[in-house]
Amino acid sequence: MLFSFYFIDVTYQASSPDEIALVEWTEQVGLTLVHRDLQSMTLQLNATQQLFHYQILQMFPFT
Repeated sequence: MLFSFYFIDVTYQASSPDEIALVEWTEQVGLTLVHRDLQSMTLQLNATQQLFHYQILQMFPFT
């Protein structure tokens, strides 16, 4: 059996380093941000590849 692994170097953009740290930490514990726009975001549970879709109701910027 042949297995292929692809490592993708992802760079996140955010308004503060704290936001990037939160996203990178969730990735380390098995939950990856796969999509985000002003209205919604999608997370993927790495263990099962299950997707979770969320509607963004309100944004509170880091200060």
